[in-house]
Amino acid sequence: MMAASMEAEEQRLVLSNLIVKKRRVAVEKEKENLEGNTLQKDLQNIRVKCDELGTEVELLQTAQRKEAVILGAKEEEIARLTARNTSVLAELQKSLSFYRKFGLNFEKVGNQKLRLTFTLIDPRDHAREFWFYLHVNGHDQYRVDECSPPVEELPSLLATLNSTNDFATFVISMRKAFKQMV
Repeated sequence: MMAASMEAEEQRLVLSNLIVKKRRVAVEKEKENLEGNTLQKDLQNIRVKCDELGTEVELLQTAQRKEAVILGAKEEEIARLTARNTSVLAELQKSLSFYRKFGLNFEKVGNQKLRLTFTLIDPRDHAREFWFYLHVNGHDQYRVDECSPPVEELPSLLATLNSTNDFATFVISMRKAFKQMV
């Protein structure tokens, strides 16, 4: 009987161990189910965020395409303006060369003041300089601060310049006035 009771005790112990293992397995299964649910929720959240990011990426790509079009237009405008400025600069350099060839030099002096120097007027001394400082005041009126040699007609020439704003005619008239002195 003892053997049967030991065997029964062993059987109860095995059964008890199996019950404990079953409970552990059940707890592990419950834990895995919770983790699985959590992972599924996380996966669902990730999918939602991916969809949101996909939409945001599409919006950003659309905005990027629009900006690329604007940038392209601005680059074309810059190229056009650069070409125009290059052409204007070339024309100005050509004009400046022309003026120098005929003995006229412009020099900016200070703020809103210009020194115009003529050469090639005196047939005995082509390098002799005839010059004047032209200033534009705050009321867009011209005045001559200094003139060498002095020109008698200067007040009337300035009055004409201020009434007509014809700078080219004024410069030509000053050259003629200097030329009459030699």
